[in-house]
Amino acid sequence: MRSSRVTDYLNFENSIEHKKSMIEYKRKEFYAQSMYTRAVYDEPSETWRTAGFNVEQKVCAHVDGEIQAERQIKLKEAKEKEFYAFVHTLSEGEYHAIYDFYVNQDNDALTKDLKRKVKAVVKDIEDRLNFLYGGRMEVIKRREGKK
Repeated sequence: MRSSRVTDYLNFENSIEHKKSMIEYKRKEFYAQSMYTRAVYDEPSETWRTAGFNVEQKVCAHVDGEIQAERQIKLKEAKEKEFYAFVHTLSEGEYHAIYDFYVNQDNDALTKDLKRKVKAVVKDIEDRLNFLYGGRMEVIKRREGKK
């Protein structure tokens, strides 16, 4: 499979499902840990000490990670929606040519004009949605050619 943004767009459904399963995994992992204070033996000092669950650190990190992952899912879903709105304007043959070129690596499947069109649409979607979802400076710099 080719590595490109277009390929990512063709695989958003899998990517979104993977991200959702990761959120669920992290949630289960978080709640499976011990949140009680306990006594632990410290070998270097040969003493007992208490070790507790650091609520501020662990809960904040968990919630922040979950919020970020959900935000990424929303962005991917918006990109997927925009891309498939474009795909529905194509003929079935054009869609299959795009899919064959980017997923099945059929170098003869895609015309240069269609390839340019797809890349332009993906770039436009990226710029618009990244701008809306907070990546404003990156979009502005890229548009000005500063990277």
